[in-house]
Amino acid sequence: LYLVSTMAPGGQDASVAHEELLRNIAQLGLDIPEDLLVSVTKISTSKHQYKQCLWLHHKLLESQLGLPPSLHKTINSCLLFCAVEARDFSRCEAYFERIKAASPDGPSAKDYGNMMRYYAAIGEFEKALGILQNIKGVVPDNVTCNTVLSVCVKNQQLAIAEAMLHELSKPLDEDGTCVADVVTYN
Repeated sequence: LYLVSTMAPGGQDASVAHEELLRNIAQLGLDIPEDLLVSVTKISTSKHQYKQCLWLHHKLLESQLGLPPSLHKTINSCLLFCAVEARDFSRCEAYFERIKAASPDGPSAKDYGNMMRYYAAIGEFEKALGILQNIKGVVPDNVTCNTVLSVCVKNQQLAIAEAMLHELSKPLDEDGTCVADVVTYN
């Protein structure tokens, strides 16, 4: 299945090949294997086909083929990332809720980072900071933190930016390592 899902015949766009494959499986009356959906979703995401990936899940699988939304953590993590990258924010919170429900370990640092980027993009810097304050044992990356900081500064929310820097400056371990560093946030 992996080879079938990654090959696009005759130079065809991979998302078109994925759509055709999924339609053919459904037309044969077969269940679409979850591992195939994971592969197609990961491939679309890695190829930067964010809008196509969202379309495959919402329009094709859910609307046209009548499948329920996937509850798989990897699929929803990819969909959250695709939605943020494509600036299609309508389902970000639903993806995040599915990610939280799918795993006892909870969302990954990337999932939290994508939610912080989502909130920053829509100007909800308080919610972005709230995520930062509520996550335990997960460290957001510097790009995510810079995104939230820049939105706070752009919206003249210097107290919030300062609170965020204070939170990021707290040592994570006994060596004194922290997320914030002078070079990154200078």
